[in-house]
Amino acid sequence: DLISETIYEFSDEMMAFVSVGVDTIILDMQDVKYISYKYMRTLLEIQIAMENKGRKGIHLIKVSDAVRKEMDKTGISELLLVE
Repeated sequence: DLISETIYEFSDEMMAFVSVGVDTIILDMQDVKYISYKYMRTLLEIQIAMENKGRKGIHLIKVSDAVRKEMDKTGISELLLVE
């Protein structure tokens, strides 16, 4: 699960992809049953950083219904490509 205790490592790894010019980050969410609000905010920050550089951004695949509901509540599912 994507919990707050691992957020800084995740953020650093994703921003490294942004800094080397990756156009799209695809995250397989199949095994994720919970995502904290801090992770959602971080995903949004990464998406914005990528868009500001003219890149496509984040694509979340295999998102569970429970995680999608949480993303829908915050509106982040409208800002990221979520399947």
